[in-house]
Amino acid sequence: MGTANSIRECFSARLVGIRSMVPIEPRQWRKGMVVILGPYRSGTSLVAGLAKRMGGWAGSSDIRRPNIGNPDGYVEEPRLDAILKGHVSVPEHIVSEEVSDISGDLVEWRIAMENECPENSSFIVAKNPLFCLVIPHIVDAWPDARFVSLTRNRVHSIKSIGDRNWGWTDEEIINAIDTMISQRDGSLPEGSLNIGYDEIVDNPRTGVEGLIQFLGISPSESQKQAAIGAISMKLRRSDKQVGFLRGILDLAYARVRAMSRILRS
Repeated sequence: MGTANSIRECFSARLVGIRSMVPIEPRQWRKGMVVILGPYRSGTSLVAGLAKRMGGWAGSSDIRRPNIGNPDGYVEEPRLDAILKGHVSVPEHIVSEEVSDISGDLVEWRIAMENECPENSSFIVAKNPLFCLVIPHIVDAWPDARFVSLTRNRVHSIKSIGDRNWGWTDEEIINAIDTMISQRDGSLPEGSLNIGYDEIVDNPRTGVEGLIQFLGISPSESQKQAAIGAISMKLRRSDKQVGFLRGILDLAYARVRAMSRILRS
């Protein structure tokens, strides 16, 4: 009996060894993947929204409703947000030691998104500021992904967070932005598209056309115009000190856009 068990154990061990030498075939995804990278308040929601308007699918729900800070929504899928926050502490922005497990979670998330994706959407849009801290694991999970990276004056991003009263100390805000920028810039895959926030706000048409060319998509003319029209100079309001009356007008403008977005959803 002992001899039989030994033979079976030896045979099983050899089988495991053989299987480990067989290369794993890369998964054949039905939909392309676009990953939007950038720290908080850097314009990632804007660009993810543009991708959505031109045929992208970002899920049927968002982590929170549109508001004055993001009048067109956050474009952050709740299940993806939960995966990331399961591996990154906030507001410390420290990555857990078990972060290697996140690649499998990201694969499962994409499978679910493909199953839910409407037929008329040609690709999936994934956006979350915490992506900046786990880029190598994203590449492992989605080797075919196209990466779009947003840059913005860090002082403006820091001011924008402070204006929104997230409950973080100044040190926590500065550490979050600087950590995200440093990790993103040190891990950004070759061939990524870099977009400057100020540049796309100042030149919407050029920015949208550059995004279309990079993604290799063919949106309809109405989709393209909708994307261009979604970019407003009002998006520069957080970069500047404005007078009281201008501040009131900008507040009213943002609230109207947010309410319109909620009514459409």
